[in-house]
Amino acid sequence: MSSITTDQGIVHYEVYGRGRPVILLHGYLGSWGLWQDTMAYLGRYYRTYALDFWGFGESDAKRGDTFVVQDFVGMVNQFMEQLGIVSAPLVGHSMGGTVSLSVAMQYPQRVQKVVVIGSPIVGSSLSILLQLFGIRPIGFVVYTN
Repeated sequence: MSSITTDQGIVHYEVYGRGRPVILLHGYLGSWGLWQDTMAYLGRYYRTYALDFWGFGESDAKRGDTFVVQDFVGMVNQFMEQLGIVSAPLVGHSMGGTVSLSVAMQYPQRVQKVVVIGSPIVGSSLSILLQLFGIRPIGFVVYTN
């Protein structure tokens, strides 16, 4: 188990393999564990990183009341900065894909390529229920029941 400390709390991540970096971003209500089989395969060719977004998996709950895509974009940038990853391909599933695209738009120098799997392009295209889950008290009630 590996972790870094950001301005919003502790971020858990796992790393596997050797070579050029590839960063894997999970979807809503997921965690780095979604990527275990992918990491085993890609790890033969790349150094794969899979992190838990704030409030998911083993990462801290973010300081503040909401979990929005823009918060996770900053988190990915801080993650890359602290690990010394200048640029890398980003692979994102669902919400992780939306984050990947947003990182590419906001920090184009950080992103070599983006792979998006089943992702809304913008958060406003999410169903109203998923948008509500982004509000911490609502998401917490739904997620823990």
